[in-house]
Amino acid sequence: MKKILSMVLVCGIILCGCLTAMAASKSLDGGRAAWRGGISDGKVYSNIQDQRYDNIRYRATVWVRNDKNKYLSRTGKTTGFGVSGKLEAKMNATYANPFRPNKSGYKNFSRFR
Repeated sequence: MKKILSMVLVCGIILCGCLTAMAASKSLDGGRAAWRGGISDGKVYSNIQDQRYDNIRYRATVWVRNDKNKYLSRTGKTTGFGVSGKLEAKMNATYANPFRPNKSGYKNFSRFR
């Protein structure tokens, strides 16, 4: 009986760990920009925002991948300060595969004037 209860508990912990949504953020270019990614309102997202009014814009590719391995990326530039000028990729999060998490990230980050 103890073995069965232990197995059920371990399986429950693994399943809950796979379904939890973790949000992440990273400061870029000395705090002048920020990357944010995670799951919100059933969508997996990745975005880069300009954090200062300094006439510097950023280029990057932001990407998201759900657990069904569907991939979406967007390459572009920030167009202004904060949320209104962010570069973002977003798609529906799925929970079909407990062994592959929903992921988000960025690559090829650079700045220009």
